[in-house]
Amino acid sequence: RKQKGKSSNMRFQLLLIVALVGLSHAASLKSYNVALEDVAVSGLSAGGFMAVQMHVAYSEQIKGSAVFAGGPFFCAQGMLDTALTTCMSSPSTLSVSSLAEKTSGFAQAGHIDALENLKDSKVYVYSGEDDTVVNPGVVKGTADMFKQYGADVTSEFNIDSEHCYPTIDFGNPCTKLGSPYISACQYSGAHNSLNVLYKNLKPATSQVAANLFEFDQSDFYNSSVNISFGPTGYVYVPTACQKGDKCRLHIAFHGCQQTIASIGTEFITKIGINQIAEANNLVVLYPQVEKSYYAPSNPEACFDWWGYTTPGDGPLENSPQYVYKSAPQMAAVWKMAQAIAGAKSDSAFLPVDGAY
Repeated sequence: RKQKGKSSNMRFQLLLIVALVGLSHAASLKSYNVALEDVAVSGLSAGGFMAVQMHVAYSEQIKGSAVFAGGPFFCAQGMLDTALTTCMSSPSTLSVSSLAEKTSGFAQAGHIDALENLKDSKVYVYSGEDDTVVNPGVVKGTADMFKQYGADVTSEFNIDSEHCYPTIDFGNPCTKLGSPYISACQYSGAHNSLNVLYKNLKPATSQVAANLFEFDQSDFYNSSVNISFGPTGYVYVPTACQKGDKCRLHIAFHGCQQTIASIGTEFITKIGINQIAEANNLVVLYPQVEKSYYAPSNPEACFDWWGYTTPGDGPLENSPQYVYKSAPQMAAVWKMAQAIAGAKSDSAFLPVDGAY
């Protein structure tokens, strides 16, 4: 039985290579029968922080988030030092009430959607007991902040895991820290989180290699400005969605060092989301960041959760615009979502170009 599973997995990988490598360049993102009123997001680590930012800022359309080892909204407050301490290793210095006050100010100014939208939204938060990268106390702050806004929060803090996206049987040993930051924990993060975000999910089925498509990300932002996005993004489109069935949209954000250049398509194909998506008509968008060493400085290829795309006046503090709906990366991702749904871009929230 094990050998059969390995053969099936190898066959999938070969089909995936045939499906993707043959493309001379990424195509434009296609539209499907997808509504934008019931979108959910998820992510690990930096991707978890980005999932929180998207859920809070776009709460009128985004109705749920699954946060793996990610901190509360505006945690870094535009400062890398704060990101590395308060938001990762030192949760004792984290003030959820202070962050909530600033977040309320952003909403009142119209930079993000009304916080009332978060009431009863679905939130799943995960942190491994042995996480040495993002302290579980930080992730508990995420849960507390969402609860403050009336969200329906489900949390998991009792799995003996390191900093990772947990799966049943793929990846590192559960307590080992290291690439690809996906670990075999006998616990499906995809299954448990998506069952919180979506009602009445059918059991997972096999993912289809030919249903994973590349697309050109530069169609969705000003490519003359470096926002640390890679040239190519990915979208998984279930067979039924390609045939015109009504589908929903899920957006999944990778963590630092989980790009195509670092781990291939493992985050996209190995964490278990596509198998659930195929059975439940979920189109899955996988935006991609790439490393950038100067202007902006993003050497680990993380999504922007401390402001590297929106520099401020001082050398050590960035503008808070990186959490606004108009933030370069967030606005680009939402334009991708609108393209998938065949909707027009919201001209009221054009991306902030920043100083780069």
